[in-house]
Amino acid sequence: MKRKHLFAAALAAAAICAAAPAASALTLEYDNKVVDYRGSIYRLFINNSELTDLPLSPIIFNDRAVVPVREIFESLGAKVDYNGMTQCVEVVYNGTYIRMYINNNMAYVNGKKTAVPGNVVPKLIAKQGGETKTMVPVRFISETVGLDVDFDAVKGAIYVGNQPEEVTEAAEPEEIEEIIEAEPEATPVPTPAPAKKPAEKAEQIPDEDIGKKGESPSEIAKRAAGNEEGITGASKNTKFVMVGADVSHWQGKINWAKAKDEIDFAILNLGYGQDIESQDDKQFARNAAECKKYGIPYGAYIYSYADTVEKAKGEAEHAIRVLRGYDLSFPVYYDLEDDLQKDLSPKLLGQMAKVFCDELKAAGYEVGIYANTTWWTNKLTDRVFNDPTWYKWVAQYNTKCTYSGKYTMWQYTDSQSVTGMEGGIDMNYWYGRWRD
Repeated sequence: MKRKHLFAAALAAAAICAAAPAASALTLEYDNKVVDYRGSIYRLFINNSELTDLPLSPIIFNDRAVVPVREIFESLGAKVDYNGMTQCVEVVYNGTYIRMYINNNMAYVNGKKTAVPGNVVPKLIAKQGGETKTMVPVRFISETVGLDVDFDAVKGAIYVGNQPEEVTEAAEPEEIEEIIEAEPEATPVPTPAPAKKPAEKAEQIPDEDIGKKGESPSEIAKRAAGNEEGITGASKNTKFVMVGADVSHWQGKINWAKAKDEIDFAILNLGYGQDIESQDDKQFARNAAECKKYGIPYGAYIYSYADTVEKAKGEAEHAIRVLRGYDLSFPVYYDLEDDLQKDLSPKLLGQMAKVFCDELKAAGYEVGIYANTTWWTNKLTDRVFNDPTWYKWVAQYNTKCTYSGKYTMWQYTDSQSVTGMEGGIDMNYWYGRWRD
């Protein structure tokens, strides 16, 4: 049975003063910077046996203990995976499945979204010149899978699993001098949206043990940034990174305070056609403000009626005007699917898409194209649609997506129920890296 301890700040402060884990000089790399760590370094015991020769010992990060996830939890018999592309950490132990993301304080426990107490986030940290390790909050993961955690500040030890009888009731330090430069608190993050149609059995992104590649945190950050490669084929059983809704004025006034608990991100309609104010989406400004208020990452899309390159440029100008002053976390998508465009040649569609994307990129936005599988397979076939800086959003309402090209977002339904939103909602899986 799990034991709970009340951690008193005064007790913690007194324990630290007499503690064995004296402040130690250690040079660390994380978040593309080099930091001199002068806080406590702890010994680690798993079921009363000390783990030695750890590549990075437990340290205190933002007043909480973090530990190297693979070494600790595999020693307990758990299954641990890290995906370098999506920066996703997974721990499976005794029927409990935990999914977390680097630099994000939201976790999924058996599919349920949960905030990690104290805004503690997984971090990619390395001793300078050493291998990079995925460091995770020891208390959150351990207690979530049913393991006890005890801190003995006097002995400078952390105990996970079966507790030794002599362990004192001393607590995890809650008041400790700042040992690492302050970093912005991570906030819950949602997932990308727009599109309307399907794919085949997914090509899984290979898992990576980043520590074995010898990459520094800065190298990993560069590898994970930019236009993600995406996935080929996806089914409802394919591992996704984020789940989100794409919405427009047709959903009316959305209650984002309720919706935020069921989505990771949103893609917001900003309007349709040429740069005419009457063609702006009447709910975009409100939806964007509410997403910002509730910490929901969002992108945008514009529905195209263009049948010439000149009109496509006008739609780009429309998007840029409406988006001015907004800070997007996801790309701006060009929605190509109207009957007016179905007889246009692949070359002309490519020219229209290129002028739209070039204008948006010049204005500082990431860009993407949205279409259903029929369009992607039969009409959006010009080589320009393989531009590696464009994000593909594929729509197919099915249990699997049959498009054979790579994409980062799949719109899998237009009829899901979401609390706070009226009617059936377009929902999407995002297969790129976590965004906030």
